[in-house]
Amino acid sequence: SVLVSVEVIKNGQVIHVAEPMTPTFELELEDVAKKDCYYRVQVTAMDILDNKPRFAYSNPVFVKRADKKIKKWKKKLKRYLHQDS
Repeated sequence: SVLVSVEVIKNGQVIHVAEPMTPTFELELEDVAKKDCYYRVQVTAMDILDNKPRFAYSNPVFVKRADKKIKKWKKKLKRYLHQDS
């Protein structure tokens, strides 16, 4: 099989498309997650023997930003510290 298309999808939107036309493919992609999101990959390959397309879909990878919890925790801590004063 030859990889015809590799799509990186973030929150349902295609953010990167590669058309490697090779049997194997590696990609290093940098993206900024400004809020919680998910990523998944969708691959289309062409089978050389029967010339039929093949499809593969990854499970989503969920990214949860930790800074939201930290900010809430800091606010609670400040409130707690001010109550003791």
